[in-house]
Amino acid sequence: IGIVLGALLGATVVGAQVRIGGMPVEYPFMLAPAVTIAVAMLFGRAAAVSAVLMQMLLIRYYVFEPVRSLRIGSAEDEAAFLLAFAVQIATAIIIETLIEAIRERAVQQERIAQSEARAGLAIDAAAIGIHDYDVVAGTIEWDARVRSLWGVGPDEAITYDSFMKGLHPDD
Repeated sequence: IGIVLGALLGATVVGAQVRIGGMPVEYPFMLAPAVTIAVAMLFGRAAAVSAVLMQMLLIRYYVFEPVRSLRIGSAEDEAAFLLAFAVQIATAIIIETLIEAIRERAVQQERIAQSEARAGLAIDAAAIGIHDYDVVAGTIEWDARVRSLWGVGPDEAITYDSFMKGLHPDD
């Protein structure tokens, strides 16, 4: 369905531009990327490529000489058309790939948020605290629960020496 809708959207945009009349050759190429982006976002890569194909066929039919023919008169026009076609296809693929990467990143961020929420519930349910000791930097970080267990205020600096002083001699 997306492929058909992409082709129809591409055809509709070019058709509307043709009905305007007197448009410069560059005009359809200016709107084609916007259509490609919209179709890629809504329906995916295959639909975007379908939209590009339909747009390029209609641009070739209505814009290049001879008008209302799929044949192109000169080698320069043929080269320009093929280059524009290649750029449009590449644009569709790149845009859809970027959109997919953005969607995947959003899914990953949601999974991380869910995982952090579950970890927080487990930590609260077990009434445990979290501490982190960076051996290289020599820093120790304690959350509020560990500070409470050790009787350390929220603004007090924690060092390895203060940690060692708080341990029982037999530990």
